[in-house]
Amino acid sequence: MKAFGIGITVVLVLTTGTVLAFNGHIVTEGPLKLTIGNIEDVTEHDKPRDVKVTVKNNGDSPLQVRLRMADLVDEWYAVGETEKRLAVAPGQEAEATFRIAAGKGAYSALYPVHVYATFKHQGQTVTAHAPLEIVQVQGNRKEGRFLTGHAVQIFKSNFEKAIRSSQEPHEMPVNIVPANGALPLYQLRSHRVAWRFYDKPLVYMPVGWQGSSSESSASFSNISISRGGTKQAIHMHPPWRLQGGTIFAEYLLKLPDVVPIKLNFANAIRDHTEAEPPSDGVTFRVWAGDEKLFERHTDSKIWLDGQADLSRFAGKKILLRLESHPGPKRDTTCDSSYWGEPTVVAGTLPPQLTEIQREELRSRARDIVKSQKVRGRNEFVFKLEDNCVAALVLGKNGLADSAIAFGPANPACRTRCVVFDGLQTSVLRHKVGRGPSQLVVQKVDTKKDPAVCAKQTDGFGKLTIKHHLILADEDFILTAEVWKDKAGLRIRLKCPKRITDIALGQADQKAPRVYYGHGYCIVEPKAFRAGFGGH
Repeated sequence: MKAFGIGITVVLVLTTGTVLAFNGHIVTEGPLKLTIGNIEDVTEHDKPRDVKVTVKNNGDSPLQVRLRMADLVDEWYAVGETEKRLAVAPGQEAEATFRIAAGKGAYSALYPVHVYATFKHQGQTVTAHAPLEIVQVQGNRKEGRFLTGHAVQIFKSNFEKAIRSSQEPHEMPVNIVPANGALPLYQLRSHRVAWRFYDKPLVYMPVGWQGSSSESSASFSNISISRGGTKQAIHMHPPWRLQGGTIFAEYLLKLPDVVPIKLNFANAIRDHTEAEPPSDGVTFRVWAGDEKLFERHTDSKIWLDGQADLSRFAGKKILLRLESHPGPKRDTTCDSSYWGEPTVVAGTLPPQLTEIQREELRSRARDIVKSQKVRGRNEFVFKLEDNCVAALVLGKNGLADSAIAFGPANPACRTRCVVFDGLQTSVLRHKVGRGPSQLVVQKVDTKKDPAVCAKQTDGFGKLTIKHHLILADEDFILTAEVWKDKAGLRIRLKCPKRITDIALGQADQKAPRVYYGHGYCIVEPKAFRAGFGGH
């Protein structure tokens, strides 16, 4: 099972004036020195890349070394053996080569490969470790200590280098639209982009492609954009280099045998600067194969809602195509176009919490903090340290539409309570229990585990919440474990599928201060967005 997060996270708590040094691809243990060689940049999926490991014996006795490559993340996989044995004579070196490859879905990013070396030294079996030296400066005195970890080499993948357009369409995976559910197209990475110069044949990009074509500058990306309201959107610009043209985003869909089936979306184009001439508009079209279902030409800078009826294709497989065309004048000036949250909705969607129902959950959570007592089956109280109390009230979809409250246990201060609207989680980019989603919550089970230590006064030590989910035609479970940790709650999520997003829901009151990053604090914050810079 994969917990939230990718790979291994190492947290170091360092004092002021700390100097950090790390050479994780080189390890030394006793007479053995192990080096993982540089790995060339990976630019193609499913093409093996060599991982060369050199072992040197600096001792006086021969070594029998067992090498093991492990802990690949995302869609990376080993090609061939993951264990090898080397006999290394005194003063000599020996080499072993492993092979790895990237499956479809691996990203252009930095990735690790881990190698463990085990051998016998002075009658004991040991594993070579990479030294991570932390030197703490105390006045003019330096104190050194070592933390250990196995050998790690970091390499880079850049799949955009291998992108090739084609006159022949690439095979696409089928996306299943759930009955009485929804499929948000903007969350998928199974799309295929096609573009063409006017009156010329279509040119196809690989499945999942995003970027700008080197041949035509036709572009496609998934972004968040504000056009009189913020939406997740598909951003497309038609070809304009050399000559103009049109661009399509294509999705292969299996529709359920229910009606109605609708494609809901909104359209807008980008702003232009004072130095630019304005766009004369973009023509937005929806196609099922070669059958046109919707057309609108607009230069609107705010969202215009639109809808295409797919009901007559119920129970069938279709190629749904979203087109952004420069329009009748074939003028591509400033024709960046947006498809706001295009979503296929089939049948009747499961009801979402109304604001009245959500406020009822919040009120129940506040009452539990005040009374420190629960009345309902899905209500839980945690008595925290520092005289604090936490309350959890689960909704129909578990943590997704729950209320999580914190407040003081002191009766004189119980009006001071903050409530959060649950935990917002996505699996494979599909939202769990919130809004239109291909992922459906079938049921939620809870279990209170026995107290884990004598200090527990809640009657249980850990709450386990199992969310039974179905995505397309596959069932699986998202498990959440909740327990108290000093003056707070700790939540651990586990799922056999990748957890791609997690965030605490909106609070019922404004934070007087926001702390983040390297000591930043915003007092009485207004609306803001904080990006990350690799920290």
